[in-house]
Amino acid sequence: MKWAKFPAASFYKMASSTARYPEPVKGTELSAASRFQKVYYHKLGDAQEKDLLVWENTQNGDLYVGCGVTERRVRHALQ
Repeated sequence: MKWAKFPAASFYKMASSTARYPEPVKGTELSAASRFQKVYYHKLGDAQEKDLLVWENTQNGDLYVGCGVTERRVRHALQ
């Protein structure tokens, strides 16, 4: 998973929710600040470019979010 930090895998029906950061400008991959996370819905086997954006942080660039599946495995949850 590109541009994800500390990813945790939680799957439901062959898909997962993943939080990752915007792709940095070429040449700044190791020095750019990690800000403004986005959450994507990812289907196993699909390329990352096909992921569906489901939540975007536009207000607080320092907010860290995590994703998971509820205990009943009914839905994906934003933490």
